Amino acid sequence: NMSTNGMDKSSPPTNTTSNSSISLDKPSTTSTPVQNESSISLTKSPTPTEQPSESKTKSIEDWTIEEVADWIAEIGFQQIRNIFVENYISGSELVELTNEELKEDLGVQALGARKAILREIKKLQDNA
Repeated sequence: NMSTNGMDKSSPPTNTTSNSSISLDKPSTTSTPVQNESSISLTKSPTPTEQPSESKTKSIEDWTIEEVADWIAEIGFQQIRNIFVENYISGSELVELTNEELKEDLGVQALGARKAILREIKKLQDNA
């Protein structure tokens, strides 16, 4: 009797779902650079496993609106994250953003913020 009671006490912790937190990882902007976009062909892989961590190797143009928003928050502009989401700024829009658009269309009034964002976008493109 004593031994079965001991067994019961040790078994409950098996239902911990700690591995579910992996999907919450933010896409990192500093990662292995992709040499050229033509080398990425999604047609070759028969099983497209689309996980958040894959944005590290994605080219910026392939980023989703959510990934762009995460990136904006990551570089320190959490307060304008929603503006990018509301304006559907995905990766392909991000790389084409101009100072004028940031100011007029997205309402980023602070010149320093606009310059910093454009500089970070350029860094992303240089790393790509």
